[in-house]
Amino acid sequence: MELAAVRGVVRGIAKAIPSAAPAVEEALRAGEARLEAPVNTLLGRISRGEPGRTRTLLTLPEHEVAEIVADAVGRMDAAGRTRVEAAFADGARGLDAALAEISSSTQVRHTLLTHVCSRLGEGKVLSPGDRVASRYEIVELVGIGGMGIVYRARDTARGADVALKTLRAELAREAACVRRFTESAKLGMSLEHKGIPRVLDVGAEGDVPFLAMEWVEGPTLRAWLVERGKLTWAEAWPIVEGFLAALAYAHAKGVLHLDVKPENILLPKPDVPKLCDFDLARVLAKPGGLSLLAGAGTPDYMAPEQRYGGTVDRRADVYASGVMIYELLAGRLPGRRSPTLHVGFGIAAAISVAVEQAIDEEPSERPPNAGALLQLLTPSAASRTAIHRAAEAPPPEVRGLTRGGRNRHGYHEYENDKDGSTLVWIPGGEFVMGAADTSWRPHRVRLDGHFLGKFEVTIEQFRRFALETGSMPPNQPEEGGGYPRYSEDLRYANHPVVGVSWMTAVKYCQWAGLRLPTEAEWERAAGWDEREGSARRFPWGEDGPTARRAVSGRKQGEGRYTEEVDSTPDSASPCGAMDMAGNVWEWCGDWYDETYYDACQDGEANPKGADGGTRKSLRGGSWHFSTSWLRVCDRHGLDPVRAYPIVGFRVARGLV
Repeated sequence: MELAAVRGVVRGIAKAIPSAAPAVEEALRAGEARLEAPVNTLLGRISRGEPGRTRTLLTLPEHEVAEIVADAVGRMDAAGRTRVEAAFADGARGLDAALAEISSSTQVRHTLLTHVCSRLGEGKVLSPGDRVASRYEIVELVGIGGMGIVYRARDTARGADVALKTLRAELAREAACVRRFTESAKLGMSLEHKGIPRVLDVGAEGDVPFLAMEWVEGPTLRAWLVERGKLTWAEAWPIVEGFLAALAYAHAKGVLHLDVKPENILLPKPDVPKLCDFDLARVLAKPGGLSLLAGAGTPDYMAPEQRYGGTVDRRADVYASGVMIYELLAGRLPGRRSPTLHVGFGIAAAISVAVEQAIDEEPSERPPNAGALLQLLTPSAASRTAIHRAAEAPPPEVRGLTRGGRNRHGYHEYENDKDGSTLVWIPGGEFVMGAADTSWRPHRVRLDGHFLGKFEVTIEQFRRFALETGSMPPNQPEEGGGYPRYSEDLRYANHPVVGVSWMTAVKYCQWAGLRLPTEAEWERAAGWDEREGSARRFPWGEDGPTARRAVSGRKQGEGRYTEEVDSTPDSASPCGAMDMAGNVWEWCGDWYDETYYDACQDGEANPKGADGGTRKSLRGGSWHFSTSWLRVCDRHGLDPVRAYPIVGFRVARGLV
């Protein structure tokens, strides 16, 4: 976006609302580049998520942009202006709120898009209050597409809003375009599916044909992506399932869409997509396919046979769908040289393979239709066909470990001969560490195969270590502190040991031939779902804690603190490790550094934390902390020399 255009937009607002001028100038002094994102969001909202439709304005000189924006904002009603002024009263900090208010104004949207139409040579544009076919009363102009102009209109006969599309003036003069528009409208009337907006009426106003269709309130998928960035598979799946089901219905009726892209998916709700804009749709009348001239469609989503002209069939839509799914998950379009969706992005192997097949340059290598692609992508199919790393051959026999069977999650378990700890074998591979709503960004990490304790080290295990080595028992809280003296009460033998400093935990691990896990190893075991190829919010899934999932939120003096290590049956992580949320915080091997993992590069191998510091890392929350600390990615740090009644540990080990 040209910075001159950014200045023009905000100065146009100040011209229309003089009281906003000080805040606008303050924002400009902070730097035009900082205004680019909010201005782009404003234009996207005005054009229903497609800033490209308003891009024409941004090619104009600054003073012209300012005049156009001032004209549009000046048409806001009094209540809207008052809310904008109130937002700007907070100075530059109120800019986002003011722009959101401006973008919600029907008058602003209509006026700006009218200017766009004028720049595109559209001539007369319908205004609010105008009528079409004596029945449809225009409410506002909402968009300009390749073939038509779209209005929101009131169907006075039905008493409901509709989307009214008229053929663009330059195309209405060509008989072939009029015929194409009318045919696609009638084709739309034949499609009745919950995922496709219904075409209600087809007609003409003078020489200009129109169609009226179901009004869908909500952004386009493109708008959603602009605001959210790439999606996880869990977020993307309802959208993918919905639009592919609609497309599969069309394919079953012999209809090709030929312009599948995020701009043509509407989202009245995030999980309820609507596949729209069948302007280029054709009926596949014979098995051999259709012959198309080159260039009909949107280049980034066009299959090679559609892009260069040739015979197309349902597999052209499959290709476009694959490109769009890739974009949802990777945040970018697939490259020609490397179109693979890597498992490290949080994508299960079967999903990656299905998308790669869909965007194959050779049509014969793609799924034959949208229904077949949908079947490949369904979670049940993905789970059945994904490469489940835990099912790979177990590691070779390891000295000091006795191999057991597989747990109910499919992971191999071993027993450590020295201290009796049950260890889960975690195969090497990539996973996504971090979360978007934390201070450290999600990034891919590669780990070698390793073992991790299924349970936290218990008081009984630690007592054996203390007796054998002559070490002191766990540090006891001060008298009157309200905590039970765990190590002196046999009732607590199977509770996690507490009152153990990081340094003492390391000594225990050395005695047992083990070590503390790194933060990366801990997080992968706690929340990485290998079958789905995605990270969980909590070890057990996305839903919040319950008494059967986590021991947390208890207070000193209540008489109930830790619980036995195997007492929360629903706490199991994807690999079968227990109590990785709540009960006790767990020491990790890393020095605690709030910025270390945020600075890690994608694909970093076996990160071990900062080189030094004053605190050691903790994971998992505890009985004394609120449930808000139980997420897989939550971190904490404490003095490694001190012992705490809320801190214990679990063990880990490499192959050597």
